Amino acid sequence: MRIALAATALLLATPAFAGPAEEMSKSRIDAIAKGDVMTVQSAYADGATLHWVGGPLDGVYTGADKLKTVWTKFSTAQASRPPRSHPSPRP
Repeated sequence: MRIALAATALLLATPAFAGPAEEMSKSRIDAIAKGDVMTVQSAYADGATLHWVGGPLDGVYTGADKLKTVWTKFSTAQASRPPRSHPSPRP
């Protein structure tokens, strides 16, 4: 009986959908990739703090002005880099 109940539960289970959180994260990643600093910055609450760990931007940034400055530095650095070539997938 337990096996039948477990099998029924598995058959009736539906996959979870991320919904609005997934859309929000995709739009934020797109904004970062495009260098759209205003859109990236608008996602932060007033007085927000960003802890950037590692690399040349390593540090703690608090407030709209400092967040705008760090994202501008990041976007500028990324724009000056040549495009990366991705390796071909293995067969």
